[in-house]
Amino acid sequence: MSLLNHINWYVANQYLLWFIAHGWQILFTLIGVLLARRIMQRRDTSRGSAAWMKPRQAGKLFRRKGLLIGDWNRWSMLPVFYDANSNILTCGAPRSAKGVGMLVVNALRWPFMFLYDPGGEISAICVRQWRRRGYNMHFVNPWGMYGLPKSHFNPLDYLDPKSETFSSDALWFASLLVGKKYAGSSAGEYFDDKSSGGYQTLLMFVKDTYSPENQHLGTVRDIIRGDIKEWSEVLVEMKKSRHQAVRGQANEWMMAILQNPKQFDIVKQTMETATKFIDDDIVRAALSKTDARFHDLTGLDATGKRLKGAIVSVIIPLEFKESHGALARMAIGCTVMTMRRNPRVTEEHKVLAMIDEFASIGKISEVISDLANLPKYGILFHLVLHNIGQAKGIYGEHGWGQIVGNCSLRQFLGVQDLETGRYVSDMCGTMTERDARNSIVSRKLIMPEEVMLLRPDQQIVFLPNKPPVLLKIRPYWQRPSLVGTFNDNPYYKGKKSGPPGAWTGMVLLGLILRGIALFPSFRTLAAAAVFIGVFYLWR
Repeated sequence: MSLLNHINWYVANQYLLWFIAHGWQILFTLIGVLLARRIMQRRDTSRGSAAWMKPRQAGKLFRRKGLLIGDWNRWSMLPVFYDANSNILTCGAPRSAKGVGMLVVNALRWPFMFLYDPGGEISAICVRQWRRRGYNMHFVNPWGMYGLPKSHFNPLDYLDPKSETFSSDALWFASLLVGKKYAGSSAGEYFDDKSSGGYQTLLMFVKDTYSPENQHLGTVRDIIRGDIKEWSEVLVEMKKSRHQAVRGQANEWMMAILQNPKQFDIVKQTMETATKFIDDDIVRAALSKTDARFHDLTGLDATGKRLKGAIVSVIIPLEFKESHGALARMAIGCTVMTMRRNPRVTEEHKVLAMIDEFASIGKISEVISDLANLPKYGILFHLVLHNIGQAKGIYGEHGWGQIVGNCSLRQFLGVQDLETGRYVSDMCGTMTERDARNSIVSRKLIMPEEVMLLRPDQQIVFLPNKPPVLLKIRPYWQRPSLVGTFNDNPYYKGKKSGPPGAWTGMVLLGLILRGIALFPSFRTLAAAAVFIGVFYLWR
């Protein structure tokens, strides 16, 4: 019995030693088999293949380059970036944190930027960082909000009577003066087109005829408001112009006054309505001269020296954002014209044109129709809306299609209307799942009502050639990398909390997730594990 016990003990120890020696090889084989089994059990996509983006699909989005669009999830501090090469669309209801979580965050980081900032909130917060970094700053701030400097710009300074494109450049600014058109009204569109041609010739006439101190939009406004006697005198002078467009328009108006005075009165009234904002003495002064250097956005100063950064910010009080929207449209026109005329300093030089409250500035059809080409000149438009109904109301279905089709990054947060909720749900697509009876059915990846019930700190983001992704919205004051770079928010008097107390752990979790994103696919891991285990087990 004793001998048998010794034999059993010896055999057991041999097996134990063998398992100790080869256990890790067996473990590798089992892991490979389990991973292979998971691969073989592929997700059914017969009724739809929609799914949320996974960390390993994010790839380059974790590289600290480009726009900071959010964090991967609420438990980790893993910033997600997008190296934009096209335009950006952000759609979020009021008070949905799009300003503090997206606009301010990137305004603190982007070196060259045109900013339309109704209310002045973003400029007031970020000016400290811009000044500290040595950026050239120009604030078109006619009302002097928050003690920021007052710069001026005169669109007529961008017109050159000796240039071959003089007439076309004047038409460009004329179209921006028109603004909103009459949706669904052919008569309204007709008179808008007529007034646009009138603006063009008046801009050319004032620029080519008047003394330099009177070459501004205030003079154009005075001509439009003149009585019939003053108009007759102006038309006589216009007929002497060296430019065919001016002479032709003068003849047309003279014929209208004689043969169809009612039509002329309607055109004149349309022009008066569109330029009424210039009657504001503050606005007239802001548009009377140019000391805001839009050319700095090209990356070079007046001497040709490379700039660290440049900011052109247009600030309008919130109560005037719609009545004075033409001021923003003209500034946008100057920005686009400057970038078109001046090639980029480098391929990496990109100007971010951030247009907050985009719908309030009115219609800028010429800019929207050219959205696809503007990145070629180094300018990326970041359009900010409350909902898709705002854009459809101004530009119609076709115009909305142009906007969303030419924006590679699309963000939706704080959705509160069903139309936008349905649009986001349709964009996410359908998935395949099994119901309670184990039948295969299709289902929206996220239903419209679920879109509207997302947490306030969540957003749905669409990126080119990637699945949709749910990202965390983190305010600028909770980002450790931005602490100490901003001023207090003038619209918020309470005390803001800094980064979360457990932010170190959140950063560590973010690094782990980033490491997972760098792992090979499950298919590659399974094959490698099986090969290593079998090779060492049976060699």
